[in-house]
Amino acid sequence: MEPIRLLIADDDPIFVKSLIKSLTSDSGIEIVGIAGDAPETIRMAVELQPDVVLCDVSMPGGGGPVACVGIRESAPTTRVIAHSMYDDRGAVMHMVRAGAIGYVLKGSPRDLIVSTLDRARNGEASLSGHVASLVVNELSATLRDHEREAERRRQDLAAIRRLASGDGIEVRLEPIVDLVLDSPVGVEAIPWRPSLVGVEGETLESWMATATSVGYGAELDVAMARLCLAKLDDVPPWAWRAIKVAPTTLLDPAFADGLRAQSPETVCLEVGDWPAGDYDQLRRALDRIRGPKVTLAVDGLGSSGSALRQVAELRPDFVKLHPWVMERGLRDGFSPELVKAMANLVTEAGSQLVVCGVHNEAEMQMLRDLNVRFAQGRNLARATGAGPFGQDNGGEPPIAIAK
Repeated sequence: MEPIRLLIADDDPIFVKSLIKSLTSDSGIEIVGIAGDAPETIRMAVELQPDVVLCDVSMPGGGGPVACVGIRESAPTTRVIAHSMYDDRGAVMHMVRAGAIGYVLKGSPRDLIVSTLDRARNGEASLSGHVASLVVNELSATLRDHEREAERRRQDLAAIRRLASGDGIEVRLEPIVDLVLDSPVGVEAIPWRPSLVGVEGETLESWMATATSVGYGAELDVAMARLCLAKLDDVPPWAWRAIKVAPTTLLDPAFADGLRAQSPETVCLEVGDWPAGDYDQLRRALDRIRGPKVTLAVDGLGSSGSALRQVAELRPDFVKLHPWVMERGLRDGFSPELVKAMANLVTEAGSQLVVCGVHNEAEMQMLRDLNVRFAQGRNLARATGAGPFGQDNGGEPPIAIAK
């Protein structure tokens, strides 16, 4: 049988000299090189392609684990045996996680070292009883973690599917008001209360994150859009009817076909605060959808960079300012200059600004003073003193909604 081609990786020259003297007395061992640190060990393993590397756990350059990972990636046919002066279970486990298939204590009898090297060359693991027990325990813990994660994903998928069916979902209609005319001009349909079906979070974005993690994101978004559109059936035909959709949903041709079939009236599609990916592809999809009956809004300006880029890339009809500006900004004395700057940005993009999270007349007046035209909030229909959606004007739209 061919001798075992061995690379020794250790920075202790006295120990290395003693080890070489011990191993060279056996004709079955051929020492092909000696390395003193982790980078040199990796380089020599790649150059020499030894059968086995006997690797010191704590040598310089990152230690044995760094060398082990490098060898596994760059010289995958070479096996690694961990070598340590101390019976350090933690250090050995680091080596095993990095890819070592065996462990031998420094000072072990020559026959034990040779037999360990021989088993390693043949791809057989060689671990002492206590180290083997550690490996088994860690593997068992990992399997339990995987089982718990798989069960969590099964539960999440079942909950998301119930959510997509409408189980436990309510759709809240949130008015959009013209601050100049003091009249509601539209409404956004917002799905909420998912806790009844076991999905964490109270917003569409949080449900979408869960759905995407279990591979059901597109299906959930389409289902929520259809649910919201159905809720808008009783809204007057001239009103701004807004629903939130993910960019991936807008790319689905079936969604566009279903939108035309289900909603013959004016609809505003709000692109939520999700990265869009390929904007050229999204613009082409929107060109097929947008028109006199279908307008576009970008939601969440001020919350992240995604909305700002969407404004620049998609040139929407409307841009919605994130509610935090009202909730944490203007009410806490935050400078109105921020709202003015965002209003100017939106105007430059050829869009109209809608400030969300507005609750009362005082806040509406604050926005009027800033020349903001539109506001959105759950109580605004009552705050204006007008009937819902301009019912006091004979059902005619107070303004033109589409551009």
